[in-house]
Amino acid sequence: MGGRDSTTEANPACNGTSWSADGGHLLPKELKNFRWDTAHLKGCRFKGRFTGNDFGEWPSAPGHGSIEDCDFSEAHVDWSRFLGGDARTLRFPRWPCFTFLDPFPRWKELQALPWPGDKGPIIGDVLAAGPPSTVAFTLSATKLAKWCSTTPEAIKAIVEKVEGVYF
Repeated sequence: MGGRDSTTEANPACNGTSWSADGGHLLPKELKNFRWDTAHLKGCRFKGRFTGNDFGEWPSAPGHGSIEDCDFSEAHVDWSRFLGGDARTLRFPRWPCFTFLDPFPRWKELQALPWPGDKGPIIGDVLAAGPPSTVAFTLSATKLAKWCSTTPEAIKAIVEKVEGVYF
């Protein structure tokens, strides 16, 4: 879906809206690679699947987007960033998703973890390349395990020992 979605441009202040990517209104079954940088998301509830999304204010367009007091607890989120704002106001998805809080300054620490499988250190590379305004980064253990040729349980054994991870 790549570009801008007409629903966010037509309604940039999405206060209290429920965004559904599970066959409900407004979004397709899975929303992939979408930047919510023109939407002011406040008190929104997200359900369904979101992969590669950027939620919040993009550094190159300050003031054009924001995110606060949103609930992702019923969503399945993968490889998605939360930019700007205060991550403490957000409810993140539960396991099998997990969320690194304040990941940018911690990328070396996260890269050095003994990730199972053959691609785990790439997580640190991705975090290092991300904007410094990234306040949280959410992954799906199920998808990551498949990609890294390991199991979600092996990933959980690592993330449950790390400070600043919500799952």
